[in-house]
Amino acid sequence: MNRRALLLAAVAAATDSVLPELPEPPVPPEVPPADQAAPVPNPDARPPAVGPAGTQLRPEMFRKGTPDPSLGYATGSRFQDNEERKVIQTPGVRLRVPIE
Repeated sequence: MNRRALLLAAVAAATDSVLPELPEPPVPPEVPPADQAAPVPNPDARPPAVGPAGTQLRPEMFRKGTPDPSLGYATGSRFQDNEERKVIQTPGVRLRVPIE
């Protein structure tokens, strides 16, 4: 137990000399600015809307989003992967399970 205490004291002393001195914090003004209001909480704030609770299972068509035009494609052109070349998109089922 004494070894651990000595080791901790040595580490604390070593890190104390390695850390730089922090500057003094600025002194607040004697007269606060009158043109700015202090931040206050929003009394009209509402909690986020709660979605349907429980497990959901619904059919869905899986399709990738549109490509980003900033990726270097010329105007009007875009990359099509194999899924987009299909006449009928792949149907599927989406399962959502809430985690609490």
